[in-house]
Amino acid sequence: MWSLTANVNFSFFKYSFSLKAVELSDFFQLIFSRFLFQHTFINHHGLIIHAAGGSISGNGMVFPAVSGTGKSTLSHLLLPFSENQLFSEERIIMRRLEDGWHLWGTPWKGSGVIARNESAPLSALVFLSQASETKVSQLSSSAALRRLLETVSIPWYSQEWTDKGLAVCESLLRDIPAFELAFRPDQTAVQAVADLAASLP
Repeated sequence: MWSLTANVNFSFFKYSFSLKAVELSDFFQLIFSRFLFQHTFINHHGLIIHAAGGSISGNGMVFPAVSGTGKSTLSHLLLPFSENQLFSEERIIMRRLEDGWHLWGTPWKGSGVIARNESAPLSALVFLSQASETKVSQLSSSAALRRLLETVSIPWYSQEWTDKGLAVCESLLRDIPAFELAFRPDQTAVQAVADLAASLP
């Protein structure tokens, strides 16, 4: 189905896939996001995360969530407004550069087919949950870490790479504020995101 040769720190690799592997899109995505890219990004102080994200009123915001928690729903609510530019509703890359953390869109598309090759400085992580009433709450570092580990790609099978991945997660949460958006799927969620974006430095 596929073959891979990589160096020890995953900064260089060669790969090949059979046509059958390419046709199995879920398998193809799994290999890249869960195996190849997680090592590469961790090794360069970055993470790949199951999340929607983009530039919201000029602020880079990432909305991590497990499947079925509202990434696509919130994305569809935010999209009609010109001040919101979503880069992805499926996978986001976050990486710390010399001037701080940035987020990037990825080629993987969710149900809304949002996949833009764009980036923005990262201002906030906003974890999603469904609720009968919309509310934004700031999370402690420990609570944010628990939520982050549910959505980030880390090679748990290797203690060395697990330690590296956790160190990147902890660095991210030291630098970037984390919130929970418990939301009802209507315009109250749009307003809550806009208000949060306006409050960010």
